[in-house]
Amino acid sequence: IVLDGSTVTYTARAGHIPIRDNATGRAHGMMFFISYSLERESAQARPITFLWNGGPGSSSSLVHLSGFGPKRLDSSGVAVVNDGTWLEFTDLVFVDPIGTGYSRPTKPDYGAEFYQDRGDAESVAEFVRVFLTRADAWDAPLFLAGESFGVLRATRVGDVLRRRSVAVAGLMHIGLVPPLATISEEVSIALTIPTYAAAAMYHGRLDGNFETMLVEATQWALQDYAPVLAQLDEGVSASERAR
Repeated sequence: IVLDGSTVTYTARAGHIPIRDNATGRAHGMMFFISYSLERESAQARPITFLWNGGPGSSSSLVHLSGFGPKRLDSSGVAVVNDGTWLEFTDLVFVDPIGTGYSRPTKPDYGAEFYQDRGDAESVAEFVRVFLTRADAWDAPLFLAGESFGVLRATRVGDVLRRRSVAVAGLMHIGLVPPLATISEEVSIALTIPTYAAAAMYHGRLDGNFETMLVEATQWALQDYAPVLAQLDEGVSASERAR
């Protein structure tokens, strides 16, 4: 594909990785993936990002073909070059957790092992481990990206990998914020302001330095906006509301 005037040559792979029972070694599930990788241009390993959708019950097709793969489907269903692909800066592995896409238990009786929060996270973490081994990619910075319910999956998978001493460089949460702390409703609402400001700057509706804008928007949201939201039930003057 051609991105920003440069030709990007990649290798696409599709297949299944078995999720085995530790005690018997038997495969209890087959997890499907589609991956995209670039050849290394230096001795430094390229990052590798594992992505999945929400659901439960949803395959990775949305983050793949409407999000971050090298090709996307346009409104008429035709595959076109995706100018927003993450492949420029990370290899990509789109994962279908068991029960979604082409991923299934090897026997119906094994379904209960995967169709619950812990089993879901443990099996996806095992997929990551096996994939890194088969791809000889243990030196690659590892990222996890989830959409909607997949945000909770990414958080849980990251915890499982951490407990298995697998370093995770970062998590990307798309479309959902997990409850990492207890905050008030007004603060939660106010903290949407920096996101709106970032989107506005991206689309050319704001000028200036991005990092400076983000700091200023966050400070205004917490120091000015949230306190006023907290006083709405008690009444806010017209001048204060306008400010």
